[in-house]
Amino acid sequence: MATLYIVFTATRYKTGGFIRLMTRGQYNHVSISFDPDLDEVYSFGRLLLHTPFCGGFVREGSERFIYGGKRAAVSVCAVHVDDAHMRAVRARVNSMLRSGPYHYIYNMASAALVPMRVRAHIRDCYTCIEFAVSILLIAGYPLRDKFYSITELHRILSQNEIYCGEYPGIVTGEGGAYFVRVPILTGITVTTRQLWRMTRRIARR
Repeated sequence: MATLYIVFTATRYKTGGFIRLMTRGQYNHVSISFDPDLDEVYSFGRLLLHTPFCGGFVREGSERFIYGGKRAAVSVCAVHVDDAHMRAVRARVNSMLRSGPYHYIYNMASAALVPMRVRAHIRDCYTCIEFAVSILLIAGYPLRDKFYSITELHRILSQNEIYCGEYPGIVTGEGGAYFVRVPILTGITVTTRQLWRMTRRIARR
């Protein structure tokens, strides 16, 4: 048996605080990890700090969990997975990594529909919660293929919680690129391209 870790986070960024205010949830972000120390963490989020509407599939380092010298609050839940299902999960993540961050797009349409509890099914587009649920389904966890809020998924997995507190990971200093300020025009261009890719996929459904 192997173990998959689901990481719920109350991020320190303003957008995270706004999301928690709107959803009235304790956590605003969810990721998966292959280790309890959170050295190998994956999710869907913004690609750079200063391009909030340009998101995709990312490997998350400490820069995502520590901001302004303050560590995010996290809840880590352990899910036991048989070896065959874990190989399938690994294969899925590795395939996504090979495709690069601009192929898989943050699902802004689903994010906008959260208040109505509706998912927007768009090829290769996910929110963080949609990604986590898709991985749990591959892992064989007994979920339905439907809308879940972060609060609902946390409630389901809370019996498997192994840690609750401040982000426990080590500051690696490897995420400097995440904080780089890009020229405004570059940021607009990259964001527009990402939204255009998502729009084209909607049109081709």
